[in-house]
This record gives sequence, C-alpha cells and structure tokens, in this order.
Amino acid sequence: MSLEEAPPRTIGGGVRYDTDAGPAVSGEFEHRNLFGSNETLTLEALVGLNEQNLQTRYRLPQFGRPGQDLVAGLELRHIDDDAFEEFGGTLTLGLEREITPELTIGAGGLLELSQIEESNGDDTTSRLVGLPIFAAYDNSDDRLDPTTGFRARLSFMPFTGIVGDNPAAFAVLDGTLSGYFDLTGEKIYILAGRGRIASVLSGDLDVVSANRRLYSGGGGSVRGYRERFIGPLDANDDPVGGLSALELGLELRARVASAVGIAAFVEAGSVSTGVAPQFDEGVQFAAGLGARYFSPIGPLRLHVGVPLNPRGADDAFQVYISIGQAF
Repeated sequence: MSLEEAPPRTIGGGVRYDTDAGPAVSGEFEHRNLFGSNETLTLEALVGLNEQNLQTRYRLPQFGRPGQDLVAGLELRHIDDDAFEEFGGTLTLGLEREITPELTIGAGGLLELSQIEESNGDDTTSRLVGLPIFAAYDNSDDRLDPTTGFRARLSFMPFTGIVGDNPAAFAVLDGTLSGYFDLTGEKIYILAGRGRIASVLSGDLDVVSANRRLYSGGGGSVRGYRERFIGPLDANDDPVGGLSALELGLELRARVASAVGIAAFVEAGSVSTGVAPQFDEGVQFAAGLGARYFSPIGPLRLHVGVPLNPRGADDAFQVYISIGQAF
C-alpha cells in the first residue's frame, strides 16, 4: 500500500440565481500545504448584480498546541440592496480549537471599516473593533447534502467604535440550529428543520451600523421574501433592520429517482426593534416547492417560495437556483 500527496491546488466555481438579486457567479482557489506545514490559503470571489465580494483566508494548523489553528482573513465587499448600500472591509485574526471531531470553538478580533448609505439616504462611516467568539457543533453526515445529524452554532460578538460621528458599543448574539432525520433509514425521505434566534444588545437601533443590524428573508432564511426584507419598513418600503430576529423552517425532501428529488417547505420569520423578539412587526410566513438534481458536486436545487401573508411591498413569489441544500 502506498500513499501519494494530492495536488496542492484546487480551483472551483458556482452559479446561483435569485429573483430579487439576479444571477451571480462565484470562484474559489485553494492552496494547501503552502509552506510545507499543512497551511491553507483560500481565495473566494463572488460577482453578482447586487453584491461583489472578495475574501482571502489563511489557516495555520497545530498552532501552539494540537488541534488548534490560527486563522486570518480579509474580506472586501460591496452590497447594494433594499436595506443599505455598503462598501466595506473586514480584517480578522483568531484561534480555532477542535474540542471533539464534532465540536469547535473559536475566539479572536476584527477590524471593520464601512461606508454605508442607509435606506433613508443617510451616508454613514462605520469604524468598528470586534471580539468574535463562537462554538459550532456538527455531526451531520454530509456537508452539502445532510440526511442525519445536527448542526448548531452560537456566536457572540461585542463591538465598539464610531458609527457616523457618535461612539458606539453593542454586542450581537446569534444562534442557529438545524436537524436532519432520515424517516425510512434509506435516505429517500429526509425531514429537515432549522431555527434561528438572534439579538443585538443595544439600547438604540441608531447606535448599530446598518450592516450589523438583524435582518430576515431570502434564500438562506425565509424563502419567498426578498433578501433582508422581513421586519420594519420605512416610508419608502425599505427595510431598516432590527435588534432581534427569529426564524423557523421545516422542509421535507424526497428522492424520487437516483438523481432526482423534490422538496416542500414552510418557513417563518420576524424582526423587531426590541432586543428580545416582540412580534410588533408581525410574523411573515412562506411556503414553497423545490426540485433537486443530485450531481457529483452536490445537489443542484430550484426553489419557488410564496409569501403566505404578504404585505403590500412584498413580491408574489421568489425563485432560487443554487448548489447544495438550503440548510
């Protein structure tokens, strides 16, 4: 038996389409064992009509002790949607430690500079220093197409800095949980559920920069609503974000042929200006259907989501095309 080192460099790409955001293409370059000690350098780019993003990440394994990695990253982005327009950059540095094969914890620091035009037309410069802390658990059986197991992530990010001309201090607490249940034991019928609860610990919404407020809606959230569109709207029917968010989703996935599957889902989301969910802006519900083609690189999916209790500013439906399951 002999072992051979795999090629150190990998190139990948993807495409997606959302009704509200339009088409987008992405690319990735990864260089493993960069300096001979299993370091990894990753470059990712996303180009869409409403979002352009460039990220680079560097991971140095076994830093200081076994199972601990040093992770550094730089993200440059432009986002232009109904909630805000941002030109921003975030620099991160931290440590990640594998407690068990399923449980990882991490902590570090970040510097962020953003120029933001809010939905009301105000221009704001945000300069923030943050201390992100997280714990992530994942015992699911597949990264792109899970059929059993759970995934959970809890993050806490205190920030301080200047938003506009005013000093700002707030913290973002965000938790997500998803579970996957094989109903027959044959990976034919999968029941998947997802929940999220988040809160910004701040006494005033205006203290929090628009890009760090909480939003809901979109392909990875509540399908059927535009990206970041659930929650309070201003006089122009643009979202202003909130200090709390709550999301729930349930999806039944069925494989009807070796390479073809279908899905049905129902989801709900709420965003409010209180630190705890208050439902003062209501709860938005959506349902939809989807189709899957199980390709060698993961499931290619098409989803159509419909708001069940739309507001006057909501669209009649949304269409999503992407690679991988919704959650």
